[in-house]
Amino acid sequence: MGLPLSRRVRARRVRARSFSTAPFSTAPFSIEPLESRLALAAMPAAAAPTVAGPATVEIPLERVTVGDQQRFAVTASVAGGPMVPYLLDTGSSGMFVARYQFQPSDYTTVKTEGQAQRTFDQHYTSGIHYAGTVIETTLVFQAANRTTVSGPKVRIGAIDTASGSSLVADWQRNIAAGTPPYDGRFWGTMGISLVPGDAKKQGNLYTAVAQMPGNLSTGFIIHTGGTAGASPTLTLGLTPGNSRGFSTIPLPAASASQSTYGEGNGAANGVKAWNDKGGVLTYKLVSGAVTYTVKAASIFDTGEPATVFYTRTSKAWVRGVPPGFVTQGTVNSGVRFSATIPDTNAWTFTAGTRPNVDQILVGKLRLSKAHGDKNLPDVNTGLGIFFRYDVRYDMRQGTIGFRPV
Repeated sequence: MGLPLSRRVRARRVRARSFSTAPFSTAPFSIEPLESRLALAAMPAAAAPTVAGPATVEIPLERVTVGDQQRFAVTASVAGGPMVPYLLDTGSSGMFVARYQFQPSDYTTVKTEGQAQRTFDQHYTSGIHYAGTVIETTLVFQAANRTTVSGPKVRIGAIDTASGSSLVADWQRNIAAGTPPYDGRFWGTMGISLVPGDAKKQGNLYTAVAQMPGNLSTGFIIHTGGTAGASPTLTLGLTPGNSRGFSTIPLPAASASQSTYGEGNGAANGVKAWNDKGGVLTYKLVSGAVTYTVKAASIFDTGEPATVFYTRTSKAWVRGVPPGFVTQGTVNSGVRFSATIPDTNAWTFTAGTRPNVDQILVGKLRLSKAHGDKNLPDVNTGLGIFFRYDVRYDMRQGTIGFRPV
């Protein structure tokens, strides 16, 4: 959902799977059996370095099929509420959640310097618009082997209103009925892009990974296992063991003036902020005897079903795509695509019409002034690249790594 093309094919609404919504609580910054029922203490507002937790943890991902497209959900509990699924989105910053069975004693409202409530006005290029209040609370992930992993004092956006798309229609009514309010599938969006959120638009929210305790904030790995992989996972915390075999590309700093996140746990822990929409790959399109090659800043976006070549971004190179390659904003079937990744096998396929697999779109990246994101890519790989590689985000070194699945 991070930076999808405005003309993208809308997912057909299908019946949602059932998810357990039994209330759940656990002790902060620890790994505990699911059977434990320890009460959570109210979170203080002041930021301090988080207590060291486990070095690494694997969190199972739920593969969700929406029409002819796939998405991934991560299961978590916010503010003492039940374990529910959130859309995993590497293309956006900050976690934004429906207010569902929150326990008032388990969160505090974040204030501005003038002591007003910190708010957000989060827009996505899919059209979805969240508005609400920034809170500080415990975030609990459902990990493997019936365990959980927790982060204390994590800053999250509590959604008061959702609009702008049929995917979030009847938001409050669905919450009252216990139905996931985002397309009947998700209870909000977990954006884990490394770019810091804008103060006015995202309420300075940023990835929850940077706010996790100890080594868990060093980065993450997404493993899908391919288009039909049996056990997709999100691994938090990079170690020598789980980091082997990746070929990497460097990322630019998030901005010239900001090397770390500005506040909250990320600042207290000294986690560096990066522009993960600026990693450069070399792309090639081949049709018959004609070859088009370009190096381009790229975003690796689990929220976008197609590979997208944007036009009218900060650079105009995409205008050079030969006209004969494209029909009505879609690269013609049969055009051969490749993306060169240093020191590993290239990502290759033949263009077709299947989202997540071989669909390539070309079109304008439509960003309203409300979006607030000034870091614009020239290519969005979409989810497809995650089916070919395990993708590692190293928040210490500022790299993205690729390891063939």
